[in-house]
Amino acid sequence: MAVLKGLVVGLIIGIGAGLWLGVNLGRDKPLLSNPFAEPTLQDSLSRSAGDLKDKGTELMEQGRHAVEKQMDH
Repeated sequence: MAVLKGLVVGLIIGIGAGLWLGVNLGRDKPLLSNPFAEPTLQDSLSRSAGDLKDKGTELMEQGRHAVEKQMDH
């Protein structure tokens, strides 16, 4: 019975630690930081700037392909 109790406690601790580290990995934060902390203004602005850059790059590629297509005709 003691072995089963130890196994259950170990599983609970392991699942909790795994979730903690997994959430931080998914958010690109330091592993031991608080996964429930609200993102700072700097984090939000950085993420928004990255998204804007990605969308701008995508639009430039679409425009380049459209121009190349027109030039082929």
